This record gives sequence, C-alpha cells and structure tokens, in this order.
Amino acid sequence: MKVLMTAAFLGLFIAVPGQFIEHQRLKNIAINHGYTGCPSFTLLSSTHIVEAMVKNPQFCTDEEINKISMYGYFRELPVVNEYIRSAYGFNE
Repeated sequence: MKVLMTAAFLGLFIAVPGQFIEHQRLKNIAINHGYTGCPSFTLLSSTHIVEAMVKNPQFCTDEEINKISMYGYFRELPVVNEYIRSAYGFNE
C-alpha cells in the first residue's frame, strides 16, 4: 500500500507541473506563428480547458464564430474556417 501511495504521489508530482509546462510550450508555438490569445469573456469563455487563439482579434468577438465554436472541439474548426471564408473573404 505504501508503494502504491508513493507511486500515486510521484505521478501527480510529475503530471501537474508537466501539464502547465506543455500548455506554455504550445502557447508559445502559436504565438510564434502569429496567433494571439483572445481576451477574457470573449471566444470560448465558457470553457476553462481550451484557450482561443486567433490571427485576427476581430474573430474573438464575432457572435457567429462564438456560436459555432461553443465547445472548442476540433471538429468545429472546418465550420469556423468556412464561415470566415464566406463572411470575411479570408482564405487561410
């Protein structure tokens, strides 16, 4: 039992800081590719797991994008991209 408790504590000791480090690493990659984080209470403000990052800050406050990407799932991205192409004329 003591070995199991030690293993569990060690796992948490590694996982919690590792998750934070990986989040910062991915955020820096996005920033280096021209993305910026959306301000609080804009795009994806209802979820604490996903942080919205965009190349154009006007997308953070677009109501239609907010409706489409309500949950932050990857399957929502093609729909958001199609909306941006049709509404804004961007082809990225």
